[in-house]
Amino acid sequence: MARHANVSKATIYSRVANKEELIEAVIQRESDLTIKKLNQATAMVGGLCLTNH
Repeated sequence: MARHANVSKATIYSRVANKEELIEAVIQRESDLTIKKLNQATAMVGGLCLTNH
């Protein structure tokens, strides 16, 4: 993950206490982004029903 972000492990662990906290932060971030995208999609669709009948 540090390599992907182009930072050192020390930089990452200066912001989180341990690997578990890091994983929780990543999951929370991804969940927040997904919810934001779903809200945007819902706003664009308005009151239309998007289920298959």
